[in-house]
Amino acid sequence: MLDTPEEVGEALRSPLMNGIISEVHQTTLFNLAEQGINTLFDKPEGLALKPDGTLVVGFDNDFQRVDGRPDNMLAVVTDRFGDLKASSAEFVLNYPGTNRPELPSSLEDPNQPDVQIIAGGLSGLTYDTGLKRYFTISDVGPQVIDIPEGQGFAFEGEKIFSDPDFKLQVTELKYKIKSGKASVKDTTTLRVPDGEGGFRDATGIAQMYTINEETGEISGLDSSNAAFTTDGNGGYVPVAPDAFGLDPESIQRISIDGLNDGNPIFAVSDEYRPQVALFDAESGELIHRIVPEGSDYSAISYEPGRGDVAEFTKATLPEVYLERRGSRGFEALAYNSDDGLLYAFIQTPMSVGGDSSSSTVRRILAMDPVTGEPQHEYMFSQIGPSNQDKIGDAVYDPERGAFLVIDRDNGDTVAANKSILRMDLSEATDTLGYDWEALLGDGVYAPELLESPAAVAEAFAEGDVVEVDQVELLNLPSLPGVDPRFDKPEGLALKPDGTLVVGFDNDFARVDGRPDNLLTAINL
Repeated sequence: MLDTPEEVGEALRSPLMNGIISEVHQTTLFNLAEQGINTLFDKPEGLALKPDGTLVVGFDNDFQRVDGRPDNMLAVVTDRFGDLKASSAEFVLNYPGTNRPELPSSLEDPNQPDVQIIAGGLSGLTYDTGLKRYFTISDVGPQVIDIPEGQGFAFEGEKIFSDPDFKLQVTELKYKIKSGKASVKDTTTLRVPDGEGGFRDATGIAQMYTINEETGEISGLDSSNAAFTTDGNGGYVPVAPDAFGLDPESIQRISIDGLNDGNPIFAVSDEYRPQVALFDAESGELIHRIVPEGSDYSAISYEPGRGDVAEFTKATLPEVYLERRGSRGFEALAYNSDDGLLYAFIQTPMSVGGDSSSSTVRRILAMDPVTGEPQHEYMFSQIGPSNQDKIGDAVYDPERGAFLVIDRDNGDTVAANKSILRMDLSEATDTLGYDWEALLGDGVYAPELLESPAAVAEAFAEGDVVEVDQVELLNLPSLPGVDPRFDKPEGLALKPDGTLVVGFDNDFARVDGRPDNLLTAINL
């Protein structure tokens, strides 16, 4: 009887055996823990192989719910049989109108002088194959601090727009992955109609709210995004709404026949509300914007030059999209090069009926970028844990015929969940125009009104509604080479060779030990 593995090995190699017995040859292809898969699962106990070489792994949850871990999960390890590798490059981004990253001192809040505000807020990322450049976009501007509480200020606790005139800019980046160098090459300021036949710089101020300074009441569809800023004397004042204001969260640089004379455009999605705005890529001027039916700009009193201009507004999307949660509109936008449509992804389950309940249903809406008319709609349910409920960005992969989508939580450690999902719409039911009341009952006009995920699943089964097929390809914080201190991976670009590039939103805040701005490439 041999007692140790060493003794067994020595015996098998003995000349006395003369090759009579040989062991099975083994080679390590990869370690699952190094493939970007959520490492909180300790039991990978299912393994399937597709004809195209894709490995799919299943996990045993031991019938237990674990904080920060999906209840049940399938993961595609790789469909190209190569080690997943990530590399990053920092880059310097100057604050608009300056030659340094920091917020100009004239915009600082004297009540909160120690907060470090910097350039950034970059959301969305797209790669232009012809130019070999990346394009990203800044969101509303710095909102790092709140009106102090308990100091006698009106509207305490409301977010402060440190720079209400912040220029919404598209930033062109050069990123050499092999050398690990990234740099800013150019910027384009977005411009919107001024109501007098010209254009003005776009702002990140929300569209539909009213602030009553006498009563302290804030009302309107965008009441949760009402803007305040410093008054220069240690106090705070309201900022007037802007009918063309937007919170840019995703960007595509594309050329489309029949639009802008075929010249390149920037297609930008808006997190404030379900809105997609198309701009000329050269001048930055708005071509048109696409919003839901029922968007009533006449209900708000705007200052001169900040109101709606009807010929630039296409109110064509389903009206139910007005019932999104505050600041949870179209977080991701992807252009499908196969059908020529823009696909907009609702960030978080909508607050249909005014109830931001525990619904896990989210929507994808496809629209014609020329006419603004909706073409398709698809449903998908949250598959991660309850706090992983925010879409980050999306990109269409023509090789897979599917979308790659970031779905994230707010964590900033290696235990966080920030999945890149493959979403396949090919077998999903097109629910655009679907008669939900016929399926769900009188007055139940949307699946978000159902009380639980189980009720949604039951209703979808009864109505033969097939959801979008989702598979987790990787979990960003679990992947070596990804900096987990960024809680917001909100840009996703795809190169023709299959390389994924991720951008991060720093929320205009400097964090000790963390790069100010970063791009990360993942070689699949």
